[in-house]
Amino acid sequence: MLKADRAVQNTHEQMVPFLASLWMYALVVSPGGAAVLGGACVLLRAV
Repeated sequence: MLKADRAVQNTHEQMVPFLASLWMYALVVSPGGAAVLGGACVLLRAV
């Protein structure tokens, strides 16, 4: 159970930098590319 709790905490710790960088990528480079990268991240997390 402690490992599962730590995994959730790691996800929350990394969420803010990831979302900030994803938004910046979408605003500066490509919204479509950001959507693909965000979707890939969600799929990889599910696996």
